[in-house]
Amino acid sequence: MTITSPGNHPHQNVMILLLYLKLSNTEAMISLHTPEFLFDDADELLSAAEFELLHTEEDTDTHLVCNNARLSITHYLIGYLLQHNVRIKSPASIASLQQQCQAFDPRFVTLDLDNITCRYDTPGKNFCTSLDRVTNCYKAAIQLRSIIREPLLV
Repeated sequence: MTITSPGNHPHQNVMILLLYLKLSNTEAMISLHTPEFLFDDADELLSAAEFELLHTEEDTDTHLVCNNARLSITHYLIGYLLQHNVRIKSPASIASLQQQCQAFDPRFVTLDLDNITCRYDTPGKNFCTSLDRVTNCYKAAIQLRSIIREPLLV
């Protein structure tokens, strides 16, 4: 799970899990690089963003919504590329991942990322604090989830 909050870094959760597995001599039963894991994680991140948006405007942590929605979009796109054995090209910004998906599947052309100001940034660089902007990011993640879940018709 990579739901983030102020002071909580996703890599810490993975390090704790790896330490636990090493100490318990247990082999990991899941891979963190499977499309299924990324899709499940993206769903959880999107749910966390949605939950935060349920608060009043004054109580909404826009950084949390921004980060979770952006990570959700990234995980959906990377998961889709991995699911279809497409090699991910660097840099892995949201815009470049969308372009790679578009080359494989024309449905990704309908994904509107114009209102996501960080779409050309690599992850973790800038964060939006405006409720309107983070809501746009959340809506794009919802749209992307529906594209991912809709079967590709050949």
